Amino acid sequence: MDLFELHHKMTAHLFPAFSCHDERFLALALYGEAGKLANMIKKCWRDNVDLGEDIKNEITDIRIYLELMAKCFNIEGAKLDDLISKIFVVETHDDDERFIALALCNRVGRLGSIIETRWISNETNGLMHGAAQTEILYIRIYLEMMAKLFDIDGVKLNHRVEQKLAKMI
Repeated sequence: MDLFELHHKMTAHLFPAFSCHDERFLALALYGEAGKLANMIKKCWRDNVDLGEDIKNEITDIRIYLELMAKCFNIEGAKLDDLISKIFVVETHDDDERFIALALCNRVGRLGSIIETRWISNETNGLMHGAAQTEILYIRIYLEMMAKLFDIDGVKLNHRVEQKLAKMI
């Protein structure tokens, strides 16, 4: 069972997978996970503690919800990876987890604002759709930057996602 099938199975009693209701659910989930990650980064900074494994788990959770959100906006899998490769990102702060956590939360907030606008306007596939895709791309980029700092980039992060899904199944 893959991520999308598992999500469908877990939410079928609530709403159709990848519907506008699912989009809203996933936005809240993404907010929650990004907030937990930011809080851990803050605690590491303030208290000089190592929360590395907890942070890796949050990065994994964010990646899962982001992949599901991307499917809501028709940019999952290889299409998402291809679009990411075409975006230029200034990496002046790519070694500072505090900056990346702030940037990640900012982009999650922007995505939330877009979903809120879609919610009140009942828009399903217009201008806000494209704006949401853009924010999803940037969230993924910042998430990959954070994963790299915690040595779980690329295949390692994919493996952690697979392990988490296996436990859920």
